Amino acid sequence: MSSRSDRAELWDVLRLAITGRGEQLELAAGELLFEQRDLSDYVYLLDQGEIRVFIRNHSGDEIEVASLENGSIIGEMSLFGESRRSASCACQSARCALLRIGNHEVLEIIQDHPKLRTKLMAELSNRCRSMLSYIDEFSYLTRLASAGDFSAISSHLASRQNDADSTLEAARESFARMLESIRKREDQLQNRIQSLTIEIDQARAAKEVSTIVEDETFQTLLQNSQRLRDRLKGV
Repeated sequence: MSSRSDRAELWDVLRLAITGRGEQLELAAGELLFEQRDLSDYVYLLDQGEIRVFIRNHSGDEIEVASLENGSIIGEMSLFGESRRSASCACQSARCALLRIGNHEVLEIIQDHPKLRTKLMAELSNRCRSMLSYIDEFSYLTRLASAGDFSAISSHLASRQNDADSTLEAARESFARMLESIRKREDQLQNRIQSLTIEIDQARAAKEVSTIVEDETFQTLLQNSQRLRDRLKGV
């Protein structure tokens, strides 16, 4: 797993190598840099601000997978054959300033900078290890969620709070928010079931009373009771 200092050094080397090239970009809070499935045709250097990296699942829910601070490289996986963005990126600070440079230009620079090439390959290797850890952990958490074992999920997330991997850390926070949302929906469903049970019981009781009242034997008893009361009044 690469350290923050390793990634900062990679950023410094690449930033120095592309001085005078590329295009300056600015994003306002909430503005998208690119969306999942967009073409991967640029690499970005984050000079200022914070970028939120997220994916959308099949239900349309957003799952945050990373939070990138200034000094981060964004989209470098496109240099290794990723043709489409695997996640969406948006500015989550008041303002983000970035430098954008085309993939072909970065590849030309890499050819002339062996140190940069070595560091990029090391970062790719670290990203792959991080992704394998992500898949393994969230397969486990998904199994727990399917079994309804929320206490085990909470315990697991609490025990991993100080993980140095920012991708896993952000994803765990997102999973924790999803878990809280599931709990709230489950509580609402339980309350609704209880309410429906009461309504059903009341409706059943009303139907039983109606059946008794409309029964011929009950009507005969009611008439006999009325005659007896009339007779007693006349005594």
